Amino acid sequence: MALKQCHAPEPTISKPAQYDFWAAYTLPHYNYKLFSNNLPGHGRGKAMQLPFFGSGQTLDLWRYRRVVSARNWQLISGQPREEISLINWAQNDYGLQPLLDGQFTEDAVLTAARELSLCLLHWLQTAAVRDDGGIGYANLALAPDVLGTADGFAQQIYVRESRRIIGHRCLTQTDIAADGTNDLSPAFCADSIVAGWYNMDIHPTVESCHGVNAKVRPFEIPLGCFVPRDCDNLIAACKNISVTHVVSAATRVHPIEWAIGEAAGVLAAYCVQSPVNAGAVAQSPAEITAVQAAITAVGGHIHWDAGALQRVLGNKKTNAFKPK
Repeated sequence: MALKQCHAPEPTISKPAQYDFWAAYTLPHYNYKLFSNNLPGHGRGKAMQLPFFGSGQTLDLWRYRRVVSARNWQLISGQPREEISLINWAQNDYGLQPLLDGQFTEDAVLTAARELSLCLLHWLQTAAVRDDGGIGYANLALAPDVLGTADGFAQQIYVRESRRIIGHRCLTQTDIAADGTNDLSPAFCADSIVAGWYNMDIHPTVESCHGVNAKVRPFEIPLGCFVPRDCDNLIAACKNISVTHVVSAATRVHPIEWAIGEAAGVLAAYCVQSPVNAGAVAQSPAEITAVQAAITAVGGHIHWDAGALQRVLGNKKTNAFKPK
């Protein structure tokens, strides 16, 4: 859902039917209430805290997902524009039932997830403890004009994990995990068609209720992860590539998914133009090299290099990277 930070208090939404349940719900293994400024931290069962609103260098929940910053807009009628943030927080992660293959229908899970978000909004408006000691953020309200919906909720839910193919290659935690000694040295892969870097960030799952946030090296995704072993004319293009459950938490984020989609599109075009099927490409070093050249030609990044890594790191300096 999208919330706006109004200039004056807004009417609070009606108390949702499941509010008492969610307001009292304690996250398993973490022993804190879901409705709080706590969220899973680094390490199993570890928690951390973020303020709801902040300033300066300290990260806060509002700015973490903010899509409209008042300071970036000119004053309108003497008032700064209302700030808007997408509330895709750990606090409204629905983890009681899986979307598929559980005891409830998909529609029932979607309804329950929406109810959780409404309950979080009601709690934020009426019961959240503010930094100044007050109670509730009465100036928060749904922003239906932002997402193209009548109610301020997203047009589609965000699903963190997909069913995945079993590919000619499978990227595993061993391939990309940081070892504490050479963490900035990219995990080079000769047949890579995508380069990415994001922690293995798993929110508490439906089955185990455990989460993890583990550091990884800058990594690369091989072409074989895009093509299933048992089908030679299908190319995976998003969260369904051949990676493990743990690694999917690193490859799922938007910049990497976009790169995955672009690479899959180039691979598909190559197969049509050659013509050759995707299964044959995945098993031919010469074909993989040709696809890599095609991706590079349209601006894709298939390997990390010293310059790319330095741009990501900004002013931080490292001697850990050794070009291949």
